[in-house]
Amino acid sequence: MSVIKPGTNLKASSEQVFDREGVFMEPLVTDRDVEIQRLTLVRFTKGARTRLHTHTYDQVLLATEGTGVVSIEGQDNELQAGQIIVIPRGTPHWHGARDDSPFAHINIAPPGETHIIQ
Repeated sequence: MSVIKPGTNLKASSEQVFDREGVFMEPLVTDRDVEIQRLTLVRFTKGARTRLHTHTYDQVLLATEGTGVVSIEGQDNELQAGQIIVIPRGTPHWHGARDDSPFAHINIAPPGETHIIQ
């Protein structure tokens, strides 16, 4: 059994899926902990976001702080703390903070691949 306290191990992201500085990630539950699910806390400073990308799995985002945007196939969807969005596998999308608000979400996803489109 593990007890995890989110926010204690945030690190600047070096992943290529993020196109700006200001994104911090903290793995909460990894494939070392469980076989079928990963949870990652992702914090965005104002205006920071991901690049357009897809996944080989369905992605679930649970908003935890602030107001963010999830753009799916060109349609921007506002996401506020406490809301959840499900992004079907293979769907081109990006997500991040609005220009006027920092944002954080927990990414809930099984093992799989991320493919950057641009």
